[in-house]
Amino acid sequence: MADYGSFTGNVVAQWSRRQGPDRNMVLTEDFYYTDPSSRVWSAPAGSVINGASIPQALWSTVGSPYIGDYRLASVVHDVACTQGANRKEADIMFYYACLAGGCSPDRARVFYLGVRIGAKYSSLILKSASSTFNDPFFTTDNNLVTALDADMLYILKNVGKIVHQLKDDTTPDQMDKYIDPYLV
Repeated sequence: MADYGSFTGNVVAQWSRRQGPDRNMVLTEDFYYTDPSSRVWSAPAGSVINGASIPQALWSTVGSPYIGDYRLASVVHDVACTQGANRKEADIMFYYACLAGGCSPDRARVFYLGVRIGAKYSSLILKSASSTFNDPFFTTDNNLVTALDADMLYILKNVGKIVHQLKDDTTPDQMDKYIDPYLV
């Protein structure tokens, strides 16, 4: 059996007490993931998480932010990304953590595609924010968001067809040859 790494501890969290629409949670206990190369990814108590960043339109088919075999992976990925980890390394960790959490290889590949493509588009949306980044509920140009959503869904659909056809032992580096051209 392949070594996908392992989790240590349980995800124990409480809802954030910020006012307004919010799905943030705060970890109340430390949680860890050790990847196949023995690198430990820490999600310490006090870290803020918000579940998998799945567009709401896909919740009925993919799952919602806190439900699914990818949710443990999303915790360590959230923390890694907010703590300034190299994004590609964090995305690769997410892929293996999805597998360790029980995702099928095909589903883990699709989620890997999602975080790689999603990183590009979320940064473009953040750059278009019309208010300050200190405001957690910043607004964006709705036309830009709609265009980016359509473009992202087009890419996910087309590259997703390729990713679905890859073998179960395909590595993130092998997937990146199909994904990376869309990240420029």
